[in-house]
Amino acid sequence: AVTGFLLLESRGATPKDDSYVLLPLVSEYRYLWYSSVVLLGITGVVISLYPEFSGVSYDIVGTWIALMSISTIIAVLIASRISLPPVQTIRWCAAQMVFGVIIAFYSPLGFIVIGALAGIAMIAQMAFLAEIKEHQGATMGLYSTTSYLGMAALPFIAGLIADSFGFFLTFCATALCAVTVALTIVQCSCKKPVQ
Repeated sequence: AVTGFLLLESRGATPKDDSYVLLPLVSEYRYLWYSSVVLLGITGVVISLYPEFSGVSYDIVGTWIALMSISTIIAVLIASRISLPPVQTIRWCAAQMVFGVIIAFYSPLGFIVIGALAGIAMIAQMAFLAEIKEHQGATMGLYSTTSYLGMAALPFIAGLIADSFGFFLTFCATALCAVTVALTIVQCSCKKPVQ
């Protein structure tokens, strides 16, 4: 996102011109950014907690992590070929992510569910962003930033919760984060361009 503001574009804009768009982008699409932080961060939470939580060997956990990635890939390939309404799809993925987290607490099959839902959510988020015609570079930079922020911050926070309150409450808190996305994403407006 920072690099996008520092580069000159061929239309003759200066970095100062693009810097004025950052706050409106962050503000107007805050629920989308939040959905990116949470829904992609949940994948990091289960990956980071599972080795200690499950007590199974690292090679088996590695296999489940690989299966999560494969399910994400398959979901991305399928969802990218279907015309899904972005906001409703993100809300649906967030609601289903609650069940994925609960399944992951009891079974590693939750990895596959969470991976597939994360893939569908990513496609819906990108479809949402594709409707923003101006400042595509800054918009995609913010999307990448929030995605990686979620994958870095949520596992750290989950680790603190797990150390203090145990794994069950950590999984419950993670599921609650997905609920908050389902409740807030409906406030997004796909058609309102940032000027």
